Amino acid sequence: MLDLPELPEPTNRKLVLQWNTLLDKHGLAGEHLHWHASERERLRRVAAQMGPVPGHRWRGVDLGEQAVDEVGIAVSVEVAKKRFKDLCGEYWLLWQRSGNGHEVFADWLDILKQQTSGEVASVWKGGKAIDRWYKRACAPAVEKSLADLVKKGTNRARGAEIKRLGTGAPQKGDSHKSADAEPPIIGKLPTDGCVRMDGANPANSAGEGRKRGPKADLDAAERVAEIVARVAPNMEWRPKEYAIREELDKAGIPCPTVWLKRDRGCKGWADQTDRSTAVKAIEYRLHLAKQRKKPAPETLS
Repeated sequence: MLDLPELPEPTNRKLVLQWNTLLDKHGLAGEHLHWHASERERLRRVAAQMGPVPGHRWRGVDLGEQAVDEVGIAVSVEVAKKRFKDLCGEYWLLWQRSGNGHEVFADWLDILKQQTSGEVASVWKGGKAIDRWYKRACAPAVEKSLADLVKKGTNRARGAEIKRLGTGAPQKGDSHKSADAEPPIIGKLPTDGCVRMDGANPANSAGEGRKRGPKADLDAAERVAEIVARVAPNMEWRPKEYAIREELDKAGIPCPTVWLKRDRGCKGWADQTDRSTAVKAIEYRLHLAKQRKKPAPETLS
């Protein structure tokens, strides 16, 4: 198995900040180590109020312990998936520039899976009882979710390699081409990094060069703005961009069409691994929504 390539120091620093933010957001900064004890005590109080049941010490003892086991699993899985996607997004860019086969990225994914599992497990270091709970109930759920992501990531890399071979993009060992060369399609994109929703090319000062295409989906842009305002009422939405993307998918708002064309594994907003691309796409839609809401200038009668 290959080792992971080194990331630039600013990228490593960003990943540390993202991890700490992720833990704070999901309440895994310390108090979570008392969740099981609190839930067990709550269930005991409920059982005491309901009275004993023949054949049981107190009503619901078995179901109660099962309920206690469930505490913390869902949030751990969610954190693991988000952390894994953050890490993959950085290494995906390195792999694309390397020209290596998709097997290399698949090896990286296995390493990142182990790294993510270790990081999530370290959050639950709080004594023998919690350690036993994590190994028994939580770790299997985390491992399963990460295994699914590894499979999806491998399939995505395989598809990207097929596309790369079909377009004649630079391969590892090509001496006459730079591995860091910009793919031809990049130069055709708007300078803001996202594709226009109206599908048209910008016109020059003389109004030439614009191709006909469907009108911008302003209704969708306004729905994006509404979701952003709901998730981040203070409009400091960039730290919450992934949560916003998940809400956009739930609302059925289509992601940029170019994402689907470039990556067959991308089915919606949350599948975009390049955070900057996703942020720019949201920014563009917020700009459209803002332009639409501008009041028409008053005219003197």
